[in-house]
Amino acid sequence: MSEEARIDWSFTSGHVDGVKGHDFHQESGYTTFDVEYSICPLTGLLCFHFFFPEDATQDYLPFWGSAAGFGAALEKSVLSYWDPDTSRFAAAWVDGGVVMRGEEPQDQGSWWLRASGFGLSGNPVARCQRFFEVLDAAVDQQRAQAGPH
Repeated sequence: MSEEARIDWSFTSGHVDGVKGHDFHQESGYTTFDVEYSICPLTGLLCFHFFFPEDATQDYLPFWGSAAGFGAALEKSVLSYWDPDTSRFAAAWVDGGVVMRGEEPQDQGSWWLRASGFGLSGNPVARCQRFFEVLDAAVDQQRAQAGPH
């Protein structure tokens, strides 16, 4: 992340605090990631788990696993869509290695994001789905600015 990064990126892999026991819902239809998310109805905690998109090609791998690539787009989208109060967020890259999907390698690394309190008001499912649209567009824009690899 850049020196201007403000989200807590120390969120660790393995057991993710506040996530165990939550029901995750999958969303599809985004070109730059696959995602599952949970909403805790008691605390409003939103947990997002972003995966390498099933339809992506190998040339997307370097951008996907880069803090300056997908990570930067994620941070920008979080701060502009949800709230610039960074104390409510934690995020992390979880390195899962690369496995073969047919004849194509697939990155099993993923991005986690935790947003505290945003599931308590309005329609949190609709807000999450709109966030996914914003993030998808931001990743496309970030990737276009990064140029070819």
